[in-house]
Formats: sequence, C-alpha cells, structure tokens
Amino acid sequence: MAVRIILLIVSITIPVAETFDCSGRHDGLYEVGCRVFTKCTSGTLTKVECRSPEVVNIDTGSCDNPRDVNDPCGTYRDCQSKDDGKYPDLERNCQYYFTCANGRFMGHNPCPTGLIFNKDLQVCDWFQHVKSPCGIQPDNSP
Repeated sequence: MAVRIILLIVSITIPVAETFDCSGRHDGLYEVGCRVFTKCTSGTLTKVECRSPEVVNIDTGSCDNPRDVNDPCGTYRDCQSKDDGKYPDLERNCQYYFTCANGRFMGHNPCPTGLIFNKDLQVCDWFQHVKSPCGIQPDNSP
C-alpha cells in the first residue's frame, strides 16, 4: 500500500543570521523584494521566500496572490515571446526588472535605490552606464 503525502507550502520561512540586525528595530518588513523579504519580530530576523506564483504583499506582510497585490509586484508581464533572461520594467522607469524563463513570467525585482536595470549586463547599474531608453548611453542596436 502506497502512502502519498501532499504538502502545500505557501512560503518558506528561514531563520537567518546574516549581517542584517533586528536589534533595536521595530517589528516589520525590511529588505523587501517581490519574492523575498526579511522580517523583524521582537528582535528576531526571519527571511521569507514566497513560492511561485505568490509575491510579497507589503500591506499584509506576507506572501499573497499577485492579483491581490499592488504594483509592481502584482503586475504580470507577458514572456511567451521573450528569450530567457531579465528585462527592465519600462513602466517603472527601469527601477524594477522582471525575469522570464521558458516563456513564463517569474516576477519582478527592485534595483537598489539610485540604480536602474542594465539589460546588457543583466544587473542593476548607474544610469550613466545604461543604454537608452533606461539610461543615457546611446543604443546603437540595429
């Protein structure tokens, strides 16, 4: 007789001992992205990673269905005709990027404050190093 166990995990909560310190901080969310956030509760740091397709809902402090989450994390992008990779979100002034894999939208990520997404390098970068339309470098693509 085979026994099947079905386990539905909405999010993974992992205690972390990284450089971020919750000592003296108010309870709440810190280092928030669209899929991952750190949470301080009574001085204890916890890293939360949302399971796809869920994203971070800043209003509730938890993982949630994208249709119940405000922009940009709740915004869907069509990846069916895109190659695998990361793309600047032009509607968010390139301060966010989204990832496509196997024709599927994998979610948004923010760039650190002051940086924008550099599609050529696939990283967040200073605007003066990024080609137009995000940065000021000329785009000489054919």
